[in-house]
Amino acid sequence: MRRLALLAVILLASCGIHAQETFSVIDDTEYAEEINLPLVGDEVSFVPETGRPQLRERPELPPPRFPPNEIGEIMILVFHGLHPTNPGPFDCLTDDFRNNLQTLYDQGYRLISMEDLINNNITTPAGYTPVVLTFDDGLPSAFSLEYAEDGTLVPVPGTAVYILNEFYEKNPDFGRTAIFFVNGSPQPFSGAGTLAERFAFLLEHGYELGNHSYSHANFAHLNARRIQQEIGRVDRMLRENAPGYQPLVFAYPFGIRPRRNLRRYIMAGEYDGWEYSHAWALRVGNTFVPAVPYHVNFDPQNVARVVPTDQSTAHYNVVDLGFLLRRFERYPHLRFISDGDPNVVTVPSDRLQYVDRDALAEFNLELVVYYIDDEIFVAG
Repeated sequence: MRRLALLAVILLASCGIHAQETFSVIDDTEYAEEINLPLVGDEVSFVPETGRPQLRERPELPPPRFPPNEIGEIMILVFHGLHPTNPGPFDCLTDDFRNNLQTLYDQGYRLISMEDLINNNITTPAGYTPVVLTFDDGLPSAFSLEYAEDGTLVPVPGTAVYILNEFYEKNPDFGRTAIFFVNGSPQPFSGAGTLAERFAFLLEHGYELGNHSYSHANFAHLNARRIQQEIGRVDRMLRENAPGYQPLVFAYPFGIRPRRNLRRYIMAGEYDGWEYSHAWALRVGNTFVPAVPYHVNFDPQNVARVVPTDQSTAHYNVVDLGFLLRRFERYPHLRFISDGDPNVVTVPSDRLQYVDRDALAEFNLELVVYYIDDEIFVAG
């Protein structure tokens, strides 16, 4: 029988960091052996011709599959454009994108907005894992509009938004949200409607907008004035065409950061009298910085994003979507599992050392710690 033994319920408003506490880190392999964790077979096959994931159909597993672990890893996926055939090096086959959504759904992932992740408002149902979708460059294959017969604006079939809406209609519990990082030149999302109408459609349907710089410049080569110009011009474009909306996140072009002494201008700055600010800034690929704002290793200027490929081989590991899906299937204790309560953060005792209690206190969240029964991860 599955059991959770409560160790403590700590109300963070009356508690601070306890620097004298120390905890040992358990190696993944040793941990799996210790709890008799079943190691499942690979469910994502490597395709040498394309390097893209070909995701096999798997049976749906009823939740909750695992006990809560709200200090585990949360994936932020980064997409660009979609193409039915011959995608570019950063784009995704349309069929692969559909398969990715189905695989994430079947494996117990549920969409969450970037804003909710930043604000620690994890409303993901108990037993499931939040995941964030991002799209860079404001490409028309990710989102564009056309006029329907009745004159209304609707997503163009085959675009990412069209597919997400379609998937949501069939699987409403998956959620429907993603954030689109746009440049200023060329204008985002070509197609029908004005820029304001395109932004309004996204925001009204649960999507978000983010800043990706004006010209997609390499920020490692920019000075302070150019950095603020690149960011400030897009911030102004976003806010003037989406009145009342505040972009919270910046995505580095190419995933490249500016020189260390200039990085503060990513999070806040001013250009031509226009002030901007961001809560997070996102890279591309593995930065070893978890996307959990109360993790002790969290860095809001260096948040990792996962590339939706599967390029690992027997001799070389690439930390992309295919690799992580297999990793979390083999070692589910590394994966974020929601407890279903956005006001409580529940973690197993052996992961407590990764919790930044001061960060939890800022959000007025409770911390619940529990011991893990040896049988807790075994299905059956």
